[in-house]
Amino acid sequence: MSNKFDKKLIEKILPRFNSAKEWSDLMTIMKNLKENLVKYDNCSMAKLQVKDTLSKRLAQCLNPSLPAGLHETTLETYDIIFENIRKNESNNLGDNLGYFSSGLFPFFQYASVPNKSLFLNLIKKHYLEINDVELQIALSGFLVSILPGLEDNNEILIKTIKEIFAKARQKVGESNFFGILWAVLLRTTRVRLAGLRYLTDAIPPYKILFDKENYREEYIQNFYPNLQVLVINSLISGK
Repeated sequence: MSNKFDKKLIEKILPRFNSAKEWSDLMTIMKNLKENLVKYDNCSMAKLQVKDTLSKRLAQCLNPSLPAGLHETTLETYDIIFENIRKNESNNLGDNLGYFSSGLFPFFQYASVPNKSLFLNLIKKHYLEINDVELQIALSGFLVSILPGLEDNNEILIKTIKEIFAKARQKVGESNFFGILWAVLLRTTRVRLAGLRYLTDAIPPYKILFDKENYREEYIQNFYPNLQVLVINSLISGK
């Protein structure tokens, strides 16, 4: 089955992107791709020979200059692909995280509000349901992707993003989550302000608990891992 779908992608579907001249051409191609993804549901998208090319074409259709309607159809296509991979690969996205996330993650900051909601639903539905190790691998990318959403004047989006972060913290552990977040702030200027605001809101105030001798160490390890190097350099970089 996978070889049959590979052949159809190679010979009939993907070549059509080369001749597309208008966004409406891309919309037609994407709708046809969606129909075939549903038709070949038993074929694991994780095993496609042309997976790299497919992921690049999907990223192409998320170009900020293209209409929101095409973006919506493309996000729906990502949803079908992720659903397929998780169903056929025992809930693991595995190496496919790299293939598809590289085109998906940069889109969020340019998306319309309705498409931002669709994007966040993809994160909740798929990324937050994969195993903890895979989520930790993807975490840096989707933090960079959706942190800027905390600066939108949209309470529903902000609430959803905070809920996603809370679930991610629960799955990978506080120390891992905040360690990755501090590293993101150190490396990525454009999310630094949003990240610092989130940290201010998310990190609880320090309290000395006399009945818990190791509270200080646990507090630092959970919220300020690698304090002397990572955290301090992240704060310095934000000046």
